[in-house]
Amino acid sequence: MRRRTIAAVVGAASTLLVAMTASADPPKPGPAAFGLNASPIFGHDAATGYGWTEIVARLDNGATSSVKGDLELVSSMSYGHEQEFTTRAPFNVPPGRSVIVHVPTHGYPYQPATLTVTAVGDGGAKLATMTVNVNGAVAPVLVDVDEPSRLSLVLRNITIPTTWSPGGGGYGGSTPAALTVGVAAFDGTTGDPILPEHAAAYASATVVLIHSDALARLEAAPLDALVDWVLSGGTLAVVPTRPEDLRGPTLTALAGGTVSTAEAPPVLLTLPALAPAPSSHPFGAPPPPPDEETRPTPKAPPALIGPSAAVRGRLVGYAGGNLHASRYGASATYGTGEVHLLAFDPAASPAVDDPWVQARLVDLVAHAWDRRAVNVYRQGLVTPSTYQLNDVRRSLDPNENFRPALGIAAILLVLYSIVAGPITFLRAGKRGSPLSPLKWAPVWSAATFAAVVLIGLAGKGWRGRARHLSLIEAGAGVSRGSIRRFRGFFTSEAHSMSIPTTDATCVLDVTSDESSSREHRVFRIDRNGGVLESLTSLPWETVVVVEDGFSELGSGLTVLAGPDGGVDVVNRTGHALRDLVVYAPGNDLVYFAEVADGATISSAKGRSMGRVTSRRSTVAGGRVVHPLDAAQLGTLLDPATYERLRDEWRPIENAAGNDVDWLPDDAPVVLAEIVSGGGRAKDSGLSVERDRTLLRVVGSGGTR
Repeated sequence: MRRRTIAAVVGAASTLLVAMTASADPPKPGPAAFGLNASPIFGHDAATGYGWTEIVARLDNGATSSVKGDLELVSSMSYGHEQEFTTRAPFNVPPGRSVIVHVPTHGYPYQPATLTVTAVGDGGAKLATMTVNVNGAVAPVLVDVDEPSRLSLVLRNITIPTTWSPGGGGYGGSTPAALTVGVAAFDGTTGDPILPEHAAAYASATVVLIHSDALARLEAAPLDALVDWVLSGGTLAVVPTRPEDLRGPTLTALAGGTVSTAEAPPVLLTLPALAPAPSSHPFGAPPPPPDEETRPTPKAPPALIGPSAAVRGRLVGYAGGNLHASRYGASATYGTGEVHLLAFDPAASPAVDDPWVQARLVDLVAHAWDRRAVNVYRQGLVTPSTYQLNDVRRSLDPNENFRPALGIAAILLVLYSIVAGPITFLRAGKRGSPLSPLKWAPVWSAATFAAVVLIGLAGKGWRGRARHLSLIEAGAGVSRGSIRRFRGFFTSEAHSMSIPTTDATCVLDVTSDESSSREHRVFRIDRNGGVLESLTSLPWETVVVVEDGFSELGSGLTVLAGPDGGVDVVNRTGHALRDLVVYAPGNDLVYFAEVADGATISSAKGRSMGRVTSRRSTVAGGRVVHPLDAAQLGTLLDPATYERLRDEWRPIENAAGNDVDWLPDDAPVVLAEIVSGGGRAKDSGLSVERDRTLLRVVGSGGTR
């Protein structure tokens, strides 16, 4: 009886508890209602190297209210160091919706980076986290903007016959390069491709292949990033799919005029296809049977010439603007990059399986990879070695002015030791006052100490200040160029700094090797660009950041063929230029002291600097490149001009490395300094003490 009573009481209590729970408010969704999925912008197989890239994160909100916060992407070294680079991007996901967030970051030279993505709510709670794996190899990358990517199946890991090697050795030349294929994701709602929103995120891309209808659908940010990347030396291959795309604004701008169809170039029919591999056996050809040992080993069949009949009947040519017939269809330069309108659709049958079409893509990737040697700074590429930046750091460091002050202070200390020691005691002995040194020694010590402090302050300065050193690279006649800025910041006391990007196109990071500013950096993305936050500047160091972006050049610098194989240069940049060095292939380097805006000069009338026959060359992999040799530039000029040219260009050349073809065999080059510099009086709250902007224009183009 008692047991039944106890059971009844327990049952009633359970029923009451269930009823109370049912009548209460339903529990709020926890972190499980929030989903995070992140991946590299071009997929996990595409090589990223150690330059800038973007991680694309998809955030899913299954809750009934909006979720706000920051997406944090931490890039850290895998071993050996404790350096971290954190990028923070805000997000706001409406209830029941999904958003896509682009987060830029970069890797590290000589070792892979570990990437961790974390979604942090407004209250600081971690909503989700995951690790993103990337291929940190340095290799050619073909980005196929197609869904699904059929080229990734037939071209991945195929050998690319490159000659140029980044870093001056160890890649290219005798070392075959294996192609990696990047695949763009597509938005499930709009069907549009998801491409980088910063041109620097294309740092690892060698060729981007896109159909014209997908190109026409790109929104403003990814379209601007893609076009800017081509402008800075990238290679874009476009497959025209609709007649109206040829008249669209994007292709018209890239080709330099209206595009129309034409006959396919006859040269296409003379080009070879890929030769079949001699054997598909994983360890080479198997040995012949015992009774056939005397039979000669069969050789691989020779490569076929021209496309198959099915592909040949579909070849299309294009004309208009700056386009010219090429071995890919029609090609044009755009800035320092190239645009190719393909005569075939390599992603559609029967072309995708045609060895001739595959050979054209392999040749295009090899060509695009090797021509990167002409660019001094490739947009978004991180400088691999800090020692290359020593001259840049000296140029931006006001403490370099402290060296004469150190000499003066040393002389004062020597004089103090003489005066406060032998002289004072000798005088005291002659006067018969042996205790007088006790009076004068503190006086001499205080005076010397005050003098040394004053000299130190005079050498280092009483106030913080900034210095800039920049290089703009542009094609001839182009109104916009890529720019790499080195920005140095010096403060006379410990100071916490936040350094914004110059504009929304830029990315930046600390380049000095001081532990106070390099171990943990935070790059916050906002609507106006980004901010490098909470950097610590110590009194004895100068913080140097490197920034990649773009700069306007008025109507550009026109470079056209002139008499006797020289060139005519028309300055339409909107700025006066000084210390012009003009190189025309086959001619001597010539010098002009200054060229006003709107003025025209002829290289035939310049002051000879020599060096054409003695132009030094070196090898980067298997490709011959020509250094600027800034330490010897201008040796035939007066000493003041020579020293100025050397001091202007040596830091830029050393920071670029030894793999740059500064003076190529087949293109004119103009070097100059923009008189007005960058035109900024303040930077991050500090006065800009010196702002030096150099200009390098490559190629021919423009109007007189």
